[in-house]
Amino acid sequence: MVRRSFEEKQLSLKFLLEAEAEAWNDVFWPTEQIRVLTSGAYDMLHVGHIQYLESAAALGGMLIVGVDSDARIKKSKGEFRPIFLQDERLAIVSALGCVTYALIFDDMRELMDAVRPQIMVVSPTSSEDTAFDRLAYAESKNIHVQAIPPRSNMHTSDHLHRILARFANRE
Repeated sequence: MVRRSFEEKQLSLKFLLEAEAEAWNDVFWPTEQIRVLTSGAYDMLHVGHIQYLESAAALGGMLIVGVDSDARIKKSKGEFRPIFLQDERLAIVSALGCVTYALIFDDMRELMDAVRPQIMVVSPTSSEDTAFDRLAYAESKNIHVQAIPPRSNMHTSDHLHRILARFANRE
C-alpha cells in the first residue's frame, strides 16, 4: 500500500457533491472497501480522539472523517471555540495513519450524501444537531450506525480547563 501525505488525504466536499465527481467514484470509493464515516470537531486532538478514530477505522476498509467547520463548532460550542482553525484541524486529522480521507463540512446531510458510507460511527458523547436527525437519515439511506463508547474520560474542554488553571496565576 502506498503511503499518502496528509495533503493527498484531504478532499473537498464541494467537489464530491458536484456532478462531475461521479467519474471519480471508483477512485475515491473502491467498491470492495467498506466506507466508514465519522465526524467531529477534533479541536486540540487528544488520546480519546485517537482511540475513537482507530476503533472506527477497524470497522471497514476506509475511514473518512468529517471535520466540523469553524462556523459549525462556534454554533455548537460557543464563541471561544474552536481553538484551532478548520484547516489546521483538517491537516492534523489527515496526518493520522488510520484516516483514509478527511474533509471539512458544515452540513451533516451533505457530508453523508457525498461520502455514501456503509457504516456511520457516532460517539455517545457527541452533541446532536437539533436541526437534522442524522440517525433517521442514516436509516433512510440503509447506513449502519455504530456507536463507539469512549475509552477515555477526557474531553477537549477538560484539557482547556486544565491549561487555563495551570497558567492562570502566571505573570
